[in-house]
Amino acid sequence: MSFLELVEARNPDAALSEWLLDHGCDHISTAWQVLERPDWMLWLIENLGVAYERDQPVNFAADCAERVLPIWSGRFPGDDRLRQAIEAARGFADTGRITARIDAGLAARAAAEALVTAARQGVEDAVFQAGSAAVVAAEVVGSPRPLATARDSAALAASARGDGSRGEEQKWQADRVRQWF
Repeated sequence: MSFLELVEARNPDAALSEWLLDHGCDHISTAWQVLERPDWMLWLIENLGVAYERDQPVNFAADCAERVLPIWSGRFPGDDRLRQAIEAARGFADTGRITARIDAGLAARAAAEALVTAARQGVEDAVFQAGSAAVVAAEVVGSPRPLATARDSAALAASARGDGSRGEEQKWQADRVRQWF
C-alpha cells in the first residue's frame, strides 16, 4: 500500500489526502518537509505508526501555550497558575517521573480553576483560549492520546492569536513540530 493509499484508508478527512496529492507528496518524508498544518503532521505521526517519545508532544504543546501566555498574563498579571501548569508539564517532559506527572495534573487542575474564574468574569475569547492552551498542555502529560491532546492545545493557541495571525501561527507550529519530532 502506498503512502497516499494508507493516508486515505485511515483518514476520514479527504482534505489531507487531496492536499498531499496536489503537492506531490508520495512519501511521508516529502510531506513532512512541506506541510504547514501542525494538526495534519501530528495526525500522520499518530496514525502511521511513527515512533515518538512521551516528552515530544508535551514540549510541543508547552511551546504553543507559552507563545500565547502573554495574552492571559496581560489580562491577569498576578495569576501564575497557567505558567505553573506549563512549567509542570515541562518538568514531566524533562524527568518522566511519576511525581512530575502528579505535579502536572495538579497544576492543570489549578489552571482550569483559573479558567472557570475567568469565564465567570466574561473574559474575552482570546484570553480564554490562551488559558485553555496552557491547561491542555499540562493535560498532555496524562493523556492516553498525547498527540491528539497536543493538537488541541495547538488549535487553542492558534485561535487565541486570532484569525489574522492563524496562518503565521500554523507555520510557526509546523516548524515546532519538525523541531520536536
